[in-house]
Amino acid sequence: AALQAYETNPRAIASLRFQAAALAQMGNLDEARRVGDRISNLSPGLRVSRVVEMYRVFVADPEQTVRKQIEGLLLAGLPE
Repeated sequence: AALQAYETNPRAIASLRFQAAALAQMGNLDEARRVGDRISNLSPGLRVSRVVEMYRVFVADPEQTVRKQIEGLLLAGLPE
């Protein structure tokens, strides 16, 4: 789904975040880092902590709810 969303709108940061996290969790670290670099180029100030804060609007404990995504984004090279 993330790849489809990316193909529809290559500047969609949310779909890139999911793609980078999923690739990292599957062990495709080189590809995850390439996507992470694309995220950083499109949104230079984006940090994983900011992603957590965005989720806080929707869930009470985003650190636990999106733990795998957070781990994946860190593995993909996004700054904490």
